[in-house]
Amino acid sequence: REFSQGDLLAIYTEIYDNVTSRQPRRIDMAVRLLSETGTEVFASRDDLSNGGVQGEKPWEIYGYTRQISLKGVPPGRYLLRVEAQFRGKVEDAKPVQREMLIAVAGSQ
Repeated sequence: REFSQGDLLAIYTEIYDNVTSRQPRRIDMAVRLLSETGTEVFASRDDLSNGGVQGEKPWEIYGYTRQISLKGVPPGRYLLRVEAQFRGKVEDAKPVQREMLIAVAGSQ
């Protein structure tokens, strides 16, 4: 996927909660854009909540959106990494991440 400098990159991801416990949960999210040399050119951290109260699990799919301005990002190839991890100790839960290569072309 190729974008131009100055584009606004919008991402949307869904996190599926397959843990059977009905406890309220919080998910820590991290989004990073890394250059080929490993330099971080963008980073953000957020947290999501299932909005539940003790004994309720109102939903099992969390939607997450983030916008990343590519203004000032030098042309080149980048790794976009999105990470999700339950906060605290949650049975059988492991952190997950998805990665995608993108390219930023110089502005026209």
